[in-house]
Amino acid sequence: IAHFLYRGASGTIAYFLYRGASGTIAHFLYRGASGTIAHFLYYGASGTIAYFLYYGASVTIAHFLYRGASVTITHFLYRGASGTIAHFLYRGASGTIAHFLYYGASSAID
Repeated sequence: IAHFLYRGASGTIAYFLYRGASGTIAHFLYRGASGTIAHFLYYGASGTIAYFLYYGASVTIAHFLYRGASVTITHFLYRGASGTIAHFLYRGASGTIAHFLYYGASSAID
């Protein structure tokens, strides 16, 4: 159930609410049809300011703010070094409550 609440079983209403069936209005609202304004707002056209704001150009300050340079403090704050408390806070150690809250245990009963 937890897994279904996060993404929804493929083809279910919950799945449509998360991503939208391909080609539907819900899908456009989540990602936007390729080349549309909605798409640009979500991702930004490659090389545009919007794109930089979402991902940041590689090796730029914006990129560091979003993901952090590998092995930097910012990177640890975003994902946490593998096995550290910060990592557990982001995803939860496999099998822990935190992990279930983020992903839902695959085939979990509740």
